Amino acid sequence: MKKKTGNCPEMNHLEDAVFLDHLGVCKLCQMRLLDGPTFHSYSFPRQYMDFLVDKIESVCVVCFGLLQSLRISHTSGPVNSSGDVISQILEVLQSSSYRFSEFQLNISEPVDISLRDRAIWALLADRHQQAAAGDGKPEDITAAAAVAVPAKVVFRNLAYSLLKQQLLKRNIIHKALFVSDIPGWFDPSTEQVSILVTFNLLDPSGVSKLYMDRLTDAIKQTCQPRLWSSLLAAPKKPRKSRPFGKAAPVPSPSVTSTVSRTSIKQLLPLLPDNVFLQKVIDLQKEASELSQQSVRVQLLSVEVSRVSPLIIAGRYVKLCRKLPQTPWILDGERKLETSVEELIAAPVVSAFGPGTKYNFVSSGREDIDVRCLGLGRPFMLEISNYAHTLVSMLTAEGKHLGDGTPRVDAGDNAKINTDSTDVGELFPAPGDLSWMARRINLSTDRRVFVRDLQVMPIASANASLKQGEFKKSKRYRAVCWCSDGGLSTERIHRLEAALRVLSGLPAEKSTLQWPPLSIATGLRHSTNFIELPGWEINQLTPIRVLHRRTLACRQRKIQWVRLADFCSAVAEDAPFELQDFRVWAGQYPTEELFLLELCCEAGTYVKELVHGDFGRTQPNLSSLLGCPVDLLALDVVAVDHDWPPCLPDPGL
Repeated sequence: MKKKTGNCPEMNHLEDAVFLDHLGVCKLCQMRLLDGPTFHSYSFPRQYMDFLVDKIESVCVVCFGLLQSLRISHTSGPVNSSGDVISQILEVLQSSSYRFSEFQLNISEPVDISLRDRAIWALLADRHQQAAAGDGKPEDITAAAAVAVPAKVVFRNLAYSLLKQQLLKRNIIHKALFVSDIPGWFDPSTEQVSILVTFNLLDPSGVSKLYMDRLTDAIKQTCQPRLWSSLLAAPKKPRKSRPFGKAAPVPSPSVTSTVSRTSIKQLLPLLPDNVFLQKVIDLQKEASELSQQSVRVQLLSVEVSRVSPLIIAGRYVKLCRKLPQTPWILDGERKLETSVEELIAAPVVSAFGPGTKYNFVSSGREDIDVRCLGLGRPFMLEISNYAHTLVSMLTAEGKHLGDGTPRVDAGDNAKINTDSTDVGELFPAPGDLSWMARRINLSTDRRVFVRDLQVMPIASANASLKQGEFKKSKRYRAVCWCSDGGLSTERIHRLEAALRVLSGLPAEKSTLQWPPLSIATGLRHSTNFIELPGWEINQLTPIRVLHRRTLACRQRKIQWVRLADFCSAVAEDAPFELQDFRVWAGQYPTEELFLLELCCEAGTYVKELVHGDFGRTQPNLSSLLGCPVDLLALDVVAVDHDWPPCLPDPGL
């Protein structure tokens, strides 16, 4: 072995290696400790493969066999094969339904290995100190320890290369969606999986617990409680009330504690080398005992999961008045069979494969009996633990698509990997999920309609929804009932005069009349309406939502208001948006009904704006008109939030 130079100890590494070899330290542990930079890359030096054996004759006192052989026995956990570790990982991957183009390999090693690493450095520091009588060698050892590599990193680099070879050979891993010029909407980590391989110790004689108890006892006896109390987790006891002003009890050194993988890295430096060797473990003095112990590493589990969530954004139009946005469950009992969230998510989850989970987030929400029309309400689905990637779904979808598949311009220079199904030709813009939107729209029984469905980066999706929550405005249309004879020209004049005062406009004689003159609107239908200026309101939390909303007074801006004649608005040639309102003509006198359209700030409770909520919303439409007014039916006409970008109408 070559002599190290630079910041490493001046003592020949060969001497240190021989010393460690006599202690029972394996070759790879010697190299990762004394020649750490060799393993700092994500590759494994091929010449070191010769140090791996099929059968371990003498188990390493540091890694417990982790770096001596790939043939490691397993517990009665989820791993059921009896081959080497690579074979067992491959078996788990093949039995799972995950599709991926890249993977991350993570190793969880027993905490005892960190304890043994610390014992090695304490011994080497003491050995150098005795050899050179304080000429700076301990500091050199500290510098060498700083670049040493944990055993799990060496095992990861070794296993990663071998595992990738087998994945490619068995065609388990697929090609990435993009080969170059990756577009901004695409996150490559969504095509990756994380493989967590966990090892523990087969320790029938309880040696592991013995040394951990020694460590915790030494720390409690040597260090102040403030240094270790938060790192040693004592078993939790039922919480007891403590009199006000009484200080919390100081942790007792006699309390049994456990050491986690996270805390041991902070605990080990607390003890000086001489104290550690004296009170915890001295590998040189206990070499004969350690050689007789049957402690060795074993494979506990192999777990596969997704690295990153996939974000699907879009807009939904709600056409049903008996449909909640999210599942309506009260006291454990479902009140309605489904919801907007479930109708949208069900086909998406089915497309992404078994085990897929999701989180539904929208830009605001509407009540169960409120429709959401126009371009719809922005929403996103955060898909996690999905089995199929975007490219695997497109490949499957491309197998049964015909010439009628819409071609969408990619809009960038992204180069897409293709296979025999010609995915690149069928889906030149793979972020456009119009094909999935059509699948959703066919499954909702026309209660919900989805559009602009597309893949979005998670950062911009969260930021856009959050920004729209505070800055967007919304437009509504409602059928209102004025029970005191309906609207009249006199009441309209009173309303206009009040709004001019609230808006700071000079008073002038009103020329408005009721019913109003006929004027063309944006509904492709000639109707009669009056447009009035807006005003600011103060809203206490409405009584109907007080059980789930904080009691507060909120200021909201009403930007404009329109009042329309009911009979002319819902005439026979009225568009479908207004035909739903005809049902009210059979329940109330038509002369007492009118249509209200308004544009207001996000977060306005429109129902309470109309009837006042027993005076909790001021000024309200009822108080301004001087007569009781109630809201019978409400529609969200538009959510003024320019996100996500518009795509061609997917149709049904």
